[in-house]
Amino acid sequence: TAITRCGDNLTRIGEALRVHRAEHGGAVPDADRSRLLDTLVEERLGDPTLRECPLDGQSYETWREVRIDGPLAPGVEACIPIAWERTWSHAPGRRVMFLDGRHGSMDDADLDDRLAEVARAQGFLR
Repeated sequence: TAITRCGDNLTRIGEALRVHRAEHGGAVPDADRSRLLDTLVEERLGDPTLRECPLDGQSYETWREVRIDGPLAPGVEACIPIAWERTWSHAPGRRVMFLDGRHGSMDDADLDDRLAEVARAQGFLR
């Protein structure tokens, strides 16, 4: 189904992110965060269609405001949303990929709260 393929896309992108970070001292690819998915999907996975949700055909949104240039304190990676669906294509919420590579669903309010919380956080870099 399209929902399964969306999850598969995010799993593959998450794995590419984990490999990139392992090879680059924990850094997220590309200083220009608007190219984060391009870097992971096209350069690492070679399939630009993975950057879109198969259910609605829209590209996943990425978080451009947070800069991650190295390793993070333990447990922080599981809290940082790094890409998500632009619209609610999958009930009950948006499909979200976290910095640790896993994905799940969050409603808009929880996603907004999480992004604001991480943006306010100080000292999460080692």
